[in-house]
Amino acid sequence: MEESIYSIGLVQSIFVAFVFLTKKEKQTADWILSSWLLVIGFRMLVLIMKNEHGDFFDAQFSIGLIPLTFGPFLYLYTKSLMLNLKKLPFIDYLHFLPFAFLTLMYFIFFQDKLAFESGYLIFRNDGYTAARIIYGLIFVFSVFYYSILTLYVINRYRKVKYDRFSYFSSNNMLNWLYFLSAFFMAMYIVFTIMALYNIFAGIKFFEIEYFSDLSLILLTFSVSYFGIKQNYLFQTHIEEKVLKSTKKYKNSSLSEEIKADYINKIMEFMSSEKPHLNPELTIQDLSKQLNITRHHLTEILNNELGKNFFNFINEYRVAEVKKRLLDNKFTHLTIVAIAFDSGFNSKSTFNSIFKQQTGKPPSKWRSEKLKTSEL
Repeated sequence: MEESIYSIGLVQSIFVAFVFLTKKEKQTADWILSSWLLVIGFRMLVLIMKNEHGDFFDAQFSIGLIPLTFGPFLYLYTKSLMLNLKKLPFIDYLHFLPFAFLTLMYFIFFQDKLAFESGYLIFRNDGYTAARIIYGLIFVFSVFYYSILTLYVINRYRKVKYDRFSYFSSNNMLNWLYFLSAFFMAMYIVFTIMALYNIFAGIKFFEIEYFSDLSLILLTFSVSYFGIKQNYLFQTHIEEKVLKSTKKYKNSSLSEEIKADYINKIMEFMSSEKPHLNPELTIQDLSKQLNITRHHLTEILNNELGKNFFNFINEYRVAEVKKRLLDNKFTHLTIVAIAFDSGFNSKSTFNSIFKQQTGKPPSKWRSEKLKTSEL
């Protein structure tokens, strides 16, 4: 049974890694995800070979040390996806330093002496109790540190995205990656509780390694499926500091005259060209159409108009919907059809934004307006 699980994980991880590595236009996020999948595949391979040739393959390295790379891989993949990194800065490779150090120490001093199975991690009189405790603490810290760091970065991105996108989608919301990070942390919380029970009970009551491998395969399938579907979030590189700070444009390079000219240009363009009718409009698109840099456009919207890009565009969409709801030319269309024609790409998003701006659902708003006009 265990060998079947390992084989499934091996085949899945290698196949999807191959898919990413054969893409024509690979980004840093693709390389990181491919590397992560290959590491998972290597872990499964070592366990398979351990069952077949136990004398030549060290299962403890696969069980206890390789998982130390999973947290860094999750964080670096998330970061590179959000920032559209062209290459990984050297400092980011330091996230793998604990794994490299502990692996070196293991093969020099502890190979064939230190076991990571949870049944007897502490209460085993072999002289290596302290080493197992130190390893366990480092592993738990690594899991929680990178899980929390990844969730934090995603939350910061969700605030930044309102200045980048005019719409919500499964890609730019990153719900799957948020769930994956939460699942990763929850998985190891459960394993830690199981391990503690095994330790203090003095018996191997829970087969943690078995559950761990099943969960890892589930994690691999999730990463593979959603990673393939995930589009790149930004077509241009953004600075990491944008995800760390909400302070913007305190020292503007624009004069008051230029700001006024930009505001007039933006308003005239929105009225005449109606770019908000494009359901997938991004600030990069509008920046090119206006011939205003994205940075300056964001500054004008945030500082001068007091709105982020998302709210600015969707105010125009709501205004378009309101106008069409009262126009006899559109009576043959449903409210949802009118919303889609006005630039919205989701019924739930439309209803939420419309009610937020008007205080009423669209159907009630229209009926009240029609009654008022009849009077």
